[in-house]
Amino acid sequence: MDIKKIQENGEVTLIITVPFIDMGKYIDRAAEKLSKTVTVKGFRPGKIPLESLRREVGDMVVLEEAARAFIQKEVDAIIDKEVEGIVAGRPNVSLTKLAWDNEVEMSISLILLPSVELANYKNRGIKIESALIEEAEMERVLTELKESRVTEKVVEREIKDGDKVVVDIKMFVDNVPVDGGQSKGVAIILGKNYIVPGFDKELIGMIVGGEKEFKLPFPVDHHQHNLAGKMVEFAVTVSQVLERIVPELNDDLAVAFGATDVADLKQNIQENMEHEKFHRNEDKAELKLLDDLIADCIFGPISAELIKSEQKTMLAEMKNNIERQGGKFSDYLLSFRKSEEDLKKDFAPDAEKRVKSAIILRKIIEIEKITPSEEDVAQELAHLLEHYGKDQKTADYIRSVEYAHEMKGRLAIRMVMDKLKEWNFVDYTPHNHEHQH
Repeated sequence: MDIKKIQENGEVTLIITVPFIDMGKYIDRAAEKLSKTVTVKGFRPGKIPLESLRREVGDMVVLEEAARAFIQKEVDAIIDKEVEGIVAGRPNVSLTKLAWDNEVEMSISLILLPSVELANYKNRGIKIESALIEEAEMERVLTELKESRVTEKVVEREIKDGDKVVVDIKMFVDNVPVDGGQSKGVAIILGKNYIVPGFDKELIGMIVGGEKEFKLPFPVDHHQHNLAGKMVEFAVTVSQVLERIVPELNDDLAVAFGATDVADLKQNIQENMEHEKFHRNEDKAELKLLDDLIADCIFGPISAELIKSEQKTMLAEMKNNIERQGGKFSDYLLSFRKSEEDLKKDFAPDAEKRVKSAIILRKIIEIEKITPSEEDVAQELAHLLEHYGKDQKTADYIRSVEYAHEMKGRLAIRMVMDKLKEWNFVDYTPHNHEHQH
């Protein structure tokens, strides 16, 4: 058997050539297996001679089965012997030469996890930003709560600031109608910028049936790229005016939101906001820590396939998030005039960061000997079964050995991140930090 090794840019290709005579025992195994499923007149299943089997199914069928037997038996040992480093994912094996009485050639393509020379990953003194809630933040939430209890009534008068109005809109650029810029029955609340700043103010003083034409500039960074930075002409017709009655912030309103009084409502809001703000700030500190480590560590060659795989994962995550919120991914792409390939290109820098972060964490796990206990893994799996186990297919997957191994890896990542925060965040208390300021 001859093995040629090609290694570059974090990838390895092994070209294996096996003399036909060395394939003999695998051909015998293939013939034995095939003879159990093939019917040849005059022979019992499992007892068909090789020559008869070749005539019945053809040489290529026998050789392909023999090659599979060779791969199952020999390839892992060949990789262990010939390849230095950790292989990412499964090897890709392809048969390149296969003919009776000729040597068999196959190619094994492998992606290697890059090596990393770690920088110091302890005592970096990273501070989590304060989670104290400013008065303006509290007022914003209280305003949103009052807005959720607004009542409306139709009125016959001039439009005032704070009203809700229903209008038909036509948009033009240089007297040419804007594609998608003609809308009927659009509801607008005055005081809340709609389309572009200043649009709502143009409606003040109008009445039902009133028509008005005006121009406004679109911001240069507007998400509608065909309008960004342009002067747009509007033609508006008012079809309805509604007065909005915003409730006062009092104890009755507080009770409607499950509090005892206004003071209790504010206290509940503050605690929830501090909790959320702390964890947002903790996430920012985690990203800074990982970014700093990426900048300070030295990496070996990284396969482009690892980056591509992460880009695909990020795209799938975006799709799931949009669809989980009731949106359509195709609409999202259309609104930003992007294709999936465009998004994957946009993801490339962050995909590389995610790959490097995973390499760093894996290395720290190895050095610090961080291993989740079997009890922790079992507890996580039981929790998942409790929530998703009603579907039999899902339950079987959660109970599988492969998923238990995957869960062990996830827990190890969670554990090493907890340790990194403990080692590097100033005044950090593990598992008891919901309301740190």
